Amino acid sequence: AVNPTPRAVKLFENRMRYLAARLDADANPHRPDILDRLVRRFLPAGWFTRKAPALDERKLLILGANEICGDKMPADLLTAVTADDRRTYTSIVGTASPDMS
Repeated sequence: AVNPTPRAVKLFENRMRYLAARLDADANPHRPDILDRLVRRFLPAGWFTRKAPALDERKLLILGANEICGDKMPADLLTAVTADDRRTYTSIVGTASPDMS
């Protein structure tokens, strides 16, 4: 059951931000720091190139909403999600997924 209270909405929003940050950290483990900025001109051009996360934000939100809504999710939204997207989402959520009800 979906809990439509403001607190539940904020919890969902924060959880999606956390999962997006985890996806980005997995895709880009090196974070430029002040030393990187100072020596940027001496490093290879691709050093600071950022890769896209394994899931884009739209798919992350669809899968997150599907997790809490279950079978009430509109089917047309789920057509954008592949089996690989579901596996990626499951791998970042893990078994410690909080109950959002």
